[in-house]
Amino acid sequence: NALLEKHMAELLAIPAHHNFPSHILGRLIAARLLYAHANQEPIDRILTDATRFHVAIMTARGNSTPSFPDFELAVCEALVLINHHEEAVEYIKKGKSFYTGFRGTAPKHPFSFWEGVINDNRIHHNGPTDLSRKNTMATAYTYPQNKRYNHLLLLCQNPRVRPAQLASLVKETGFIRFQHLYTRKVENS
Repeated sequence: NALLEKHMAELLAIPAHHNFPSHILGRLIAARLLYAHANQEPIDRILTDATRFHVAIMTARGNSTPSFPDFELAVCEALVLINHHEEAVEYIKKGKSFYTGFRGTAPKHPFSFWEGVINDNRIHHNGPTDLSRKNTMATAYTYPQNKRYNHLLLLCQNPRVRPAQLASLVKETGFIRFQHLYTRKVENS
């Protein structure tokens, strides 16, 4: 908790501006969401700021070729990890609406993992599991993150991964919420 407080104090000391790169704004909002969740605080004000930043980002993008939806992805990830799935779905829609690499439903896109987590949660809470679904590892998609993060995402999607292997990577990266995602996915299988 002390390190979390220190990290947030450092982040909040830098006044966020809508001209910051979208990936920086996305990670700032994600950090604030995770911090609020850890302290059991409401996230309404953070979501208002996220909307304000998103409008500024979309205005700056204008009619130019869309870049990678890093703001939308960062905010979506944080919202899924703190179980605010309805809000996460909105950011998935926003991100997919301009992502040039997404064509229809066939190819994988950067939001597919998070859509899967949300869908698994809905199935788990709303009724019996659809037995026609295949429990295979999703096609790999390289996220603009570090190698360990990509590896962690792939492990979470694989129902056959050894828990010790995932636990080791979670401990190394500090992404403890991924351990919970994997545990839920295995229990739902």
